[in-house]
Amino acid sequence: MNRNKPLSPYNSFMKFNLPLIKQNNPNLKHNEAFKVVALMWKDSPDNPKNFSSL
Repeated sequence: MNRNKPLSPYNSFMKFNLPLIKQNNPNLKHNEAFKVVALMWKDSPDNPKNFSSL
């Protein structure tokens, strides 16, 4: 992987939020935590698809 390439907004969101979800829910399996964060991404203001065109 090219180290100079910035993370995509999705990957950046996952990198930040996945550890938080796992920390707050230690009994949650990794794939379950991943699904939770993916659902959070769907409605997140960080998701470029959530911007309405003006």
